[in-house]
Amino acid sequence: MSENRKYENVLKVIPDKNVTSFTKWYNSMRRPLREFHLKNIVRKSVEVGFTEGVRILVNENGVSCLSLGRASSVFHLACEYGQVEIVKFLLTLDICDTFFQKVNFINMDGLAIAAEKRNENLFNVLLASGKFEMENMPFEKVPRLFNALERGEKDLAIFFIQRGANVKSVGVSTKLGPISSVCISAMKIPSITVELLKRGGNATDVHEKTGKSVLQLAIESSADRCTVKDILSYGANIGLKDKHGNTALSSLKAIGQLYGILDAGVSVTEMENTFKFSTLGFVVEHSHAGEDVQFFLEKGANVNFYDKIKGSLLIRALKSQYSSEKDALVLLQHGADPHQKNCDGYTALQFFCKCKMGSPWKTALHLLEYGAKPIGCLNDVVNKAFTTDECRPLVVKLLQCGADPNEECGSYESILSTAIRRKLDITEELINHGASTNIKSCDVMSPLSYACSLGTHDQEFKNLRALLKCPTNLNYSEFQAHVDAVVRNTTETFQQSGNQRILTFDLRGVFYLLAAGFDFTPKESRPQPHQFDDFDDDYDYTYEYDYDYDYTYKYDYDYEYQEDDYYNSDRQEMIFDTSADEWVPIWW
Repeated sequence: MSENRKYENVLKVIPDKNVTSFTKWYNSMRRPLREFHLKNIVRKSVEVGFTEGVRILVNENGVSCLSLGRASSVFHLACEYGQVEIVKFLLTLDICDTFFQKVNFINMDGLAIAAEKRNENLFNVLLASGKFEMENMPFEKVPRLFNALERGEKDLAIFFIQRGANVKSVGVSTKLGPISSVCISAMKIPSITVELLKRGGNATDVHEKTGKSVLQLAIESSADRCTVKDILSYGANIGLKDKHGNTALSSLKAIGQLYGILDAGVSVTEMENTFKFSTLGFVVEHSHAGEDVQFFLEKGANVNFYDKIKGSLLIRALKSQYSSEKDALVLLQHGADPHQKNCDGYTALQFFCKCKMGSPWKTALHLLEYGAKPIGCLNDVVNKAFTTDECRPLVVKLLQCGADPNEECGSYESILSTAIRRKLDITEELINHGASTNIKSCDVMSPLSYACSLGTHDQEFKNLRALLKCPTNLNYSEFQAHVDAVVRNTTETFQQSGNQRILTFDLRGVFYLLAAGFDFTPKESRPQPHQFDDFDDDYDYTYEYDYDYDYTYKYDYDYEYQEDDYYNSDRQEMIFDTSADEWVPIWW
């Protein structure tokens, strides 16, 4: 029979753990055994827990057969498979302790393997042998508990804690430097930090590298409400600052953690007065329930707490994506000052109009109802609004509260021009509250110019009609441009059968302009301004012509016209009093 066949028969009888059959086939193999065959026979015997087979192999081949490679041994394999009897046999052999204390390819010795497998029987056997230290990993000065905590292995860490590991141990991490087990627990696995504190851990430990306390580390690692409460109950200092000046309060991540601090007996007043931390400010800036704002107000939170960087509570509430219209209203009802400003100098209403248009505008109405001044708000509302429905109620309320439609808006066009240009149907509201219809933008576009350019966006010519009801400067030289704009922007093309097209335009806009007093009369036929006859003969009328002055004037014609004096009779403007029954032009 070939050697390979004998080898296969040995492997076949090992799972039966029959010593007679194993001995028969094993002894039939030619000596010396091939190293490959021997290692596989040993490995198979350990895997199935054939203790007598391992004993036979060691007695014949010596302890050298226990090595399975540079990073593994029969001992590691027995621990991995939980073969306690084989481990006990190996511990009786006269082998150097280093054999047992070696680590495998994942840097774990037998005790670490037993702990990871939660094999309490094996763990106790190894500890009782005296060859393993509970505190430190072999060849390392790192506590086993610390090692488990650093790797975030919660169950393994609990296993060590429950078996008496030193919870006060300090390890050195490559990234974190020297750090206690309590601190690294708070950083990596905050949910078991209390277990360390129960067994003598120090809640006042500080991470040397960052200066952060156990409480701050736990909060930054999203510890829950109960954990925060329990850490404080073991004496943690809530006001301790780290190397950057931050405290546990300034590191809060969720409202549940804030409630945990309250549960531990720290009052809202103490947090705000002693530690300068606004509980309401934190609430409105984080996810919260509708009743949370009311709860902290009842606990004594300062509704006018002012932060030099973040501003007033109202502004913080408006900035936050987590706050609602109801939150702002509750703050106002409890006395929040709508006149407080942020570091940029904006009040809550000004900030809302500048940055939060698109949000429910009822918040701005609440601010106005509680006394907020509308100064500097109207232009932002008109510039930020997307639709008329979005801005009309707020525009009306701002105007009713005294907003000036002619206020300096820091741009090159008036609020009225902006509203018309952005196709917002609020022209009448602005005009009724005093908006000037004659203010021009930097590109010489008046509100009337914008209204004439709306075309199909204002099919009923509401803006144009509203403007023409007011005393409006109608410049003859711009008349053709207005007519062209009305015709051009109301022109529509319809495709007929074949190649025929019908071109239509709405003449109503032109008629509105004519009815307002625009004149088709050629300039040559117009009455000249009144000339006075009672000249003083003694007055010297000598006229000095300035040859450096450009007297060229451009009109609607295609040529240039030269004037010999400063007066340009063709640059005439008319103001029409359209409020009267008959519109009478007044020549200037």
